Amino acid sequence: MEKVILILVPMLLTIPVAMLLSSARTSRKLRISYGTVILSAFVVTFFWLGFVMDWEIYTFDFWSHHRPKAIPRDLMLKLVALTFIMCALVALGVVHYYQRRSKRDETPVA
Repeated sequence: MEKVILILVPMLLTIPVAMLLSSARTSRKLRISYGTVILSAFVVTFFWLGFVMDWEIYTFDFWSHHRPKAIPRDLMLKLVALTFIMCALVALGVVHYYQRRSKRDETPVA
């Protein structure tokens, strides 16, 4: 159950982050690009992993092999990649919604 929570919570946190970024771009009358997907997934992934790992993930000692009970580096990188991909899929849905909404609300130029 803990593994499911470790993936579901960042996915749910991605929704408001992507919504905030998309609405900020909309309010400035800018197009909503797919860079918003990458940025929102990046922000949520690295804040979530920092929170879960007690911010230890951002230290050199965390990634060194000389610690007792060290998490294998390849496993940690797989966890980061999986979390990023899952967050990016959710952010893609939010961005797609905002893109369609902005196209629908455009007035045609005559």
